[in-house]
Amino acid sequence: MTSSSETDFVDETNCVYVDMTQYRGDSYYDPCPGSDACVEGEFCQTLKDDKKICNRDVKECEVDGYVRYTKENVCLKLVSTSGLTWTSARTVCLDEGAELVSITTLEKMKFMQNLLKGIPIWIGLRSKRWMTGDIFQNIYTMPVQLNDFDGGYRTDSDASCGFLTSTSLYDTSCNIRQQHSFVCEIVL
Repeated sequence: MTSSSETDFVDETNCVYVDMTQYRGDSYYDPCPGSDACVEGEFCQTLKDDKKICNRDVKECEVDGYVRYTKENVCLKLVSTSGLTWTSARTVCLDEGAELVSITTLEKMKFMQNLLKGIPIWIGLRSKRWMTGDIFQNIYTMPVQLNDFDGGYRTDSDASCGFLTSTSLYDTSCNIRQQHSFVCEIVL
């Protein structure tokens, strides 16, 4: 049902009429007539006008430079350097209480591509396993090449580290090849 006016509806107790072009997750458009109407990670909040809405239990990113990705309750930080190996990039993240980013959903991949705007990065993928422990599954809409091989650095005993560009995901030398950017992730 669509309408351009609230007056087209009958007023009912505990009902809030919303613009149906909005989506779940926008706390100002998610009514909650009862405390059990909100999903996990949300609470029912009563506003000044006695309207009740579902609001996310928001934890801010406590480490400077991190931005929040609410869909997975993580904080992300793009780090740019003069060049680091995958192993060194991971050490930088670990020193901040973070890990190289794991991208296990198509939605998060789209978010990352929007965040990065074409910047190629080291990611938390090694030996076809994400730093979260999840096994890699190719759910992406881009070319993926994970073959444990880096033709430019044949002497590296480990060429299984993940690298993401705007158009592809592949593995490369972990200990010799250097890249200029990576993303650290803190799980809240």
